[in-house]
Amino acid sequence: MRFLVVLMVLILSNNAVAKETVLTWEIFHPIKKVWINLGSKGSVQEALMVSGELPDPFYGTNEKLFQWIENHDWIFRTSYICENPSVKTNLHFPNIDTYATIYLNDEKIGKSENAFRPYDFRVSDKQKVGINWIEVHFVSPVNYHKESFKKLKTKLPAPNDIGGIAIAPYTRKPQYQF
Repeated sequence: MRFLVVLMVLILSNNAVAKETVLTWEIFHPIKKVWINLGSKGSVQEALMVSGELPDPFYGTNEKLFQWIENHDWIFRTSYICENPSVKTNLHFPNIDTYATIYLNDEKIGKSENAFRPYDFRVSDKQKVGINWIEVHFVSPVNYHKESFKKLKTKLPAPNDIGGIAIAPYTRKPQYQF
């Protein structure tokens, strides 16, 4: 099972003063075209279970009902209020799943391609007074590798990856998520 997990903390610092704000997220459902509440951390799968769309994946063969998720790209979004844009502001992602592009107020501020490291982005010069929107656009590993995988002359073994294309060896994310 593939998870698109993000836990994000906004760190505001001004000299020796630091304030952390945990943000609340929504996920855009690519088929239903609606936003679903996620909370401060979690995965697409968890959000779909809480919303009632999907059942417990650990019961019977329910895991098969989750397989479609990996064929779609997902968008997470949140907002925060900035009262003073001159305050040094960093967006800190202690855990962000693999292939994502991060935007602040529709401006690209960074990318991730490795789930095993944290990401920090300085955004002081990109935020504005009032509401600031953060979006994280996730590309599923299957979609990310689809074209390059077809061109490979030698394909690495991936016994843990039962998907249509076995891209686990090419993706910097926990192997149990395949």
